[in-house]
Amino acid sequence: MDLWIDTAPEVAIVCILTLYFVAAIINLYIPKVAIDHRLPKRNPLFILQDFWHSLSLLWPRSAGPGVAGGDHAVLGRRRGHCG
Repeated sequence: MDLWIDTAPEVAIVCILTLYFVAAIINLYIPKVAIDHRLPKRNPLFILQDFWHSLSLLWPRSAGPGVAGGDHAVLGRRRGHCG
């Protein structure tokens, strides 16, 4: 059987696509919460200030760096407003 995956970059692409597909399926099981996720302003400066405010609330916690980086990188969305 001859597969179309012949080179290392093609293997890497298939692995990444598989991980994204599995993450998308897991994302379907994240419970919906009754939090309004809309920003009150769509001004880029306000969004940046809000991000830094949320980051400063997360960072002092022991798992802060992992939560701050992992949540945005893996889920690709904002999970709630911290304050």
